[in-house]
Amino acid sequence: MKTQWGLGKPFECGGCEAQLVIPKNFGIGLGAFLIFWLLKDRTNSPIETAVLIVGLVALVLALSRIFLIPKKV
Repeated sequence: MKTQWGLGKPFECGGCEAQLVIPKNFGIGLGAFLIFWLLKDRTNSPIETAVLIVGLVALVLALSRIFLIPKKV
């Protein structure tokens, strides 16, 4: 939870007790918003819109996990 929802806030590593921070990245979220903006008109029902949003949230979380590397404070 600390690595995904607390971006930009220092936290303590459970294994080595070092102070780490994962920098904020607005590019991933902006990209997801642009994809939503482009695809929202192609959805025909609220369920399709919800699936699109859930898929984009999963994509953002996955890309954040892959590309946002923790750094020592």
